[in-house]
Amino acid sequence: MIPVSELKKGHIYKISSRNLRYGVWDGVYGFIGIREKFNNRYLDLEIHWDLSDCHGTARPMEDLGFFYENPWYIGKPKDKSTRRLVKFEQGKGWYFLDTGEFSPEIRAISEDNSDLFQKLEKFEASH
Repeated sequence: MIPVSELKKGHIYKISSRNLRYGVWDGVYGFIGIREKFNNRYLDLEIHWDLSDCHGTARPMEDLGFFYENPWYIGKPKDKSTRRLVKFEQGKGWYFLDTGEFSPEIRAISEDNSDLFQKLEKFEASH
């Protein structure tokens, strides 16, 4: 298994996980890949095994090279300008997940990364 310290943001990895065969390292804590459930295919995220005692499900086995410049995951709120993952805490407001920094400047959005989805579909079809 490849340790977190050796992972490269935007690289695609062959992973051993619950729901994904391949995943793009997001540079923070997870691998973004295509999951299939009830005949639906959608982007999903699995957390690196070493980063969570109870939620870590992905073990990167092989770095397959650079894949995507700025990967981000559908459904998770991000700051509109920086694309960094954010979270809301009642009474305090929005903060950046990577640093814990609260900021009134954060403009949280959630949107579909259809470009990454299409690129991953082509990749998986050829592997």
